[in-house]
Amino acid sequence: MRLSVIFATLVLLSSLGYSQIVNTATPDSFQMGYANYLKNGDSSLILSNGGAQIGTTVFGVPTEGIICASIYVFDTREELNECCSCRVTPDGFRSFSARNDLTENPVTGIAPTNIIIKLVATIQNINGACDPTFNDYQQVSGLTAWGTTITPAPPAGKTYSVIPVIYKNEPLSLTEIDSLASTCLFADRLGSGKGICSCGVSGD
Repeated sequence: MRLSVIFATLVLLSSLGYSQIVNTATPDSFQMGYANYLKNGDSSLILSNGGAQIGTTVFGVPTEGIICASIYVFDTREELNECCSCRVTPDGFRSFSARNDLTENPVTGIAPTNIIIKLVATIQNINGACDPTFNDYQQVSGLTAWGTTITPAPPAGKTYSVIPVIYKNEPLSLTEIDSLASTCLFADRLGSGKGICSCGVSGD
């Protein structure tokens, strides 16, 4: 009886620890947005680096303030379609087309028309690489994300209007970051070249 109680307690504590929030000190390191009606028109995502990481180092090596923006693109069935990680330099920006960069190469082979976009901002590794399949990078502040999408225009809804999309900061748990990294790795291996998004156009 005592052993079962101890085991249940350990499981509970492990579960609580695993679901802990890892970006409390960097609330903008995990952001979410969306794009709709991609069959009827394009949407955009723009990333900018405000320079908060200038002067930081990884194992004593300067990072040059570069942020790795890992991008995870989900369809409305909550399935990961594409993922990638892109370098964004201080005071620079990177622009993405939802059609051409984020949904052109889905692991399912079918481009989604409505997507949820999750962004995780981290430092680059000691080799200067960005990797969306690795879950142990340090989350960082300084990434700003915004974009546009389209929505049916009244009254008939046969034409579409462009509207802004402001990406929202969200809590990032260990469970979520592990799921994003492992699902991206699975998609990369399963897709044999599919499932990898493009890094758009750099404004550096």
